[in-house]
Amino acid sequence: MRTPVRDFGGTPAYRVISFFVRGAAKPTQTGSVMRVKQKEGKDRLIPMRRGTAWSAKCALAAEEHAPPQPLEGPLEVRLHFYLPKPKSGKASKRKYPSVKPDVENLGKGILDSWNSVLYADDSQVVSLLQEKDYVGKGMMVGVDVWIRELEAVS
Repeated sequence: MRTPVRDFGGTPAYRVISFFVRGAAKPTQTGSVMRVKQKEGKDRLIPMRRGTAWSAKCALAAEEHAPPQPLEGPLEVRLHFYLPKPKSGKASKRKYPSVKPDVENLGKGILDSWNSVLYADDSQVVSLLQEKDYVGKGMMVGVDVWIRELEAVS
C-alpha cells in the first residue's frame, strides 16, 4: 500500500515525502571495476558496488512511501543518518561521528536506488543535505529521509 505524498494545503502545493528506514546504514562504495567488451571501439569499465544490501532495503522502504507517479522537477533531499555509538575505546568518548563511514558514501547508493520510485532520476536533486550523528538513548539506528519538490505542483 502506498502512502500518499503529503500536501500541506494551500495553493500552490509543494509535495513532500518523508519516512524513516530502520537499520545500520552502510556506505555504498565502488571498488574494482569490471571490463565489458564492446563490439566496436573501447571496452567499457563498470564500477563494482559494495554495500548494496542497505541500498536495497532503502529502496524497499521507498516503495511503501512512493507517490503514484515519481516526482519530477528539481528536488531538495535531506538524509539524516543515525549511527550506533561505539561502546568502548577512544571512539566512545567522541561527541560527533567524525570517522568512517564517510557521509557522502552513506547516501550514494540510496539516491540511485530511488530512481523511478520516488523520483524519475537522482539528477533532479539540486539540494542535498546529508548528516550523520550517533543515536541517543532510546533512539533507533537508521536514516531519516525528507524529500521536497522545489517547484509548485499545479
